[in-house]
Amino acid sequence: MTVPHLMMTRSMQLVHGKLRPIIVARGFIQSDDQAILMEHFASESLFRRTAYATGFSDGGLQPSPALARMLANFVRNDACPEITVKTLLAGQKYEASGLWDLMCFAFIAQRSFDGLVELAAAARGFRAPEPYYGFDVMPPTAADLTVFMADTASEMAAGPAAVPISGVERVPDAA
Repeated sequence: MTVPHLMMTRSMQLVHGKLRPIIVARGFIQSDDQAILMEHFASESLFRRTAYATGFSDGGLQPSPALARMLANFVRNDACPEITVKTLLAGQKYEASGLWDLMCFAFIAQRSFDGLVELAAAARGFRAPEPYYGFDVMPPTAADLTVFMADTASEMAAGPAAVPISGVERVPDAA
């Protein structure tokens, strides 16, 4: 079982005769979740620059004040990459023009990873039914269900059924 995490590797590499800062961001999630996402939702967008043209005020990870100013320019720039499920799980490489661009990409990779984790949780719904207990309701625990089943069994053993089971179909017959 893999603990979901984002691995970012920064390095200086020689590109076209110049040393450039490079960052590679790769997300790791549970293999079952990854298989479903890659098979059916690989092109699902995790970061689209047009969605953040006005900033990152929607909650979640927030940039520092200094990084926020740089992010505003980074997101408006055509060189700002878009991140999908496939690119983040495969490892997305970004060649930055400077350290601020590298930091901006790292930030959007982290925001994208948060989205990937949420999509992975949604993908689990394709493997098994998922109960919903209502808004702000604590789901019953296994201990609660065990106590409930034992209580029900003791009540049923204490007396006869209120409605006898009869007929060919073995259903309650109230008549």
